Amino acid sequence: MNKKKNTEELLSEVYKNVTMGSENLGNMVPMIKDRFMMTNVTCQMEKYSSFTRQADSLLKRQAVKPEKLSPMKKAMARAGASLNTLFDSSDGHIADMIVKGTKMGADSLERTLCRIEEQGAEEDAVALARAVVAFEREESEKMKDFGH
Repeated sequence: MNKKKNTEELLSEVYKNVTMGSENLGNMVPMIKDRFMMTNVTCQMEKYSSFTRQADSLLKRQAVKPEKLSPMKKAMARAGASLNTLFDSSDGHIADMIVKGTKMGADSLERTLCRIEEQGAEEDAVALARAVVAFEREESEKMKDFGH
């Protein structure tokens, strides 16, 4: 793969990661009762929005249109959140779900980043991917304080 293709793939993966993270957090917001946890989640969503704008801008510079989440994926995320909180909608359980989801997103993006970094990609794309992984690792740790 060439550098341009690698950059596009990495940025697309970043975009998918942060839009899905934001979507999933948004599904949790109506269920959160603890105001400190709500503040944390709201800040996390704002940071995801910032990352989304950055990824969108870098993709456009590559002449690539970002792939939006399909209505089906959004519906499945909402259904998954509802199902996972059906029997336990406590803030602790929601925090555990957020920790798992955030960690999963970071792990997936980090695998892509490691593979693509070896092959070569534009530095701004690599830097953004690294920033998202670091952010998600940090947020995952913060959210553990609200867990069981």
